[in-house]
Amino acid sequence: MFFMEIAKAKCDLLKIPNSNIKFHSLSRENSFNEQYTYFINKMKHLLNKIFYGSFKNFYFGRCCVIIFTCLLGFVETGHSQCSNSVKTFSKSWCQAAPYPTDTATVSFAIYEVGLGGFKKNQGGKKIEITLPAGFEFYQGSATANVANSIAGDITAASFTYLSASVLEITLSTVNAENAIDTIFFDNFEIFATTSGSSGDVLNLGGGNFKIDGSVTCPDISLGSLIAGPELVVDSVRVNQTNTSVINQLCGNQEILEIKVSFSGICPRAMTQFDFNTAGDAGFTQNPGTNLSNAKVYFTGQTQGFATTNLFGSANNPSGAFTINGSQSLTSGAGDYYFYLTYSIPTSSTGGEK
Repeated sequence: MFFMEIAKAKCDLLKIPNSNIKFHSLSRENSFNEQYTYFINKMKHLLNKIFYGSFKNFYFGRCCVIIFTCLLGFVETGHSQCSNSVKTFSKSWCQAAPYPTDTATVSFAIYEVGLGGFKKNQGGKKIEITLPAGFEFYQGSATANVANSIAGDITAASFTYLSASVLEITLSTVNAENAIDTIFFDNFEIFATTSGSSGDVLNLGGGNFKIDGSVTCPDISLGSLIAGPELVVDSVRVNQTNTSVINQLCGNQEILEIKVSFSGICPRAMTQFDFNTAGDAGFTQNPGTNLSNAKVYFTGQTQGFATTNLFGSANNPSGAFTINGSQSLTSGAGDYYFYLTYSIPTSSTGGEK
C-alpha cells in the first residue's frame, strides 16, 4: 500500500501541465516526380531543338553526356516514382473463434495527382490487387464493383477474381491525357480465415496497367486488415513512484503508477479501476478529511506521469472507491500506464499520512 505525509505548509500555486477507406501522404515522392516530370519535359524540348536544327552549332556529344549524367542523378536518388495517391480503409475482426469470420464491406480508390498518371492508350490492361495471408474475398458478393471517373480518360473498367485472395481489374484509357482520373473499388466483401492474421492490401505488380510508368504503382497500402482476439490483461503492477511530502491545498499529486500489460491483437477499452485508502502495509489517515478527490491519468505506452489525458475521477475518496472512465487501447500488445493522483484540501490535518 502507500502513504504520504501532509505538510503544514500550503501550496502557493498549483501548476498543471497542459493537455492530445484514409489518405496517405506522398510528399517526398510527389516532390521527386514533379522534378522528374519537369526534367523530362525540358529534355524533350531540348532534343526537339537538336534534331530539328534549332541549334546548328550544338555539340551533340556533350549534350548526350549531360543528359546521361542528369539521368544517372535521378536514378541515384532511389525515390519511388509513384506520384499517385490512394484512399485507404482499415478493418479489424476482434474474435478468438469461430473462423472464418463474417464478411466486412470495404471500399478504396486509386487516383491521379496530375495528368498522365494513368498512361494513355492502354487497352484491356490489368491491375492485380492481393490480400494478405489469412483473408479472402467473398466472390459471390452482389455489391462489389469497380468504376472509373465520369468523362475521364479511362473508358472501361471491370473486374474478376483470379483466386480467393487476388482481384484482377481490367482497364482501358483513351489516347489522350485530358482529365484527372480515379479508379473506385466499391463495396468489396472480405472475411478472415484464421485468427492472428494481419497485413496490407497491395498491388504486387502482377498486372500490366501502367500508373506513373510502372506496373507496381501504387506501391503503398490500399488498406489494412487485422483479425484476432481482443487484448487481454496479462498482469497489473502497482508502484509508488512518489514519496515526497504533499503540502496542503495541492492538487493532482502523483501517488501510484499502474502498469497494465496486455497480449492479443484487437483494441479494447479500459473502463474501471478499484482502489482502497486502507491497507496492511500503508494507509491514508482520515481520508474524509485529508483527501478532496482522486484522479487517474493515462499516458499510453509511454512511462512517466503527466496530466495530459484524464481517465476519470472520484470526489472525497474514503475506503473502497471506484474510478470509472473509457480509454481505448489502440497500440496493440504491450504495457499501458495509468497514474493515480490525490488532491489535498486546506482542511487536511498536517503531519498525517
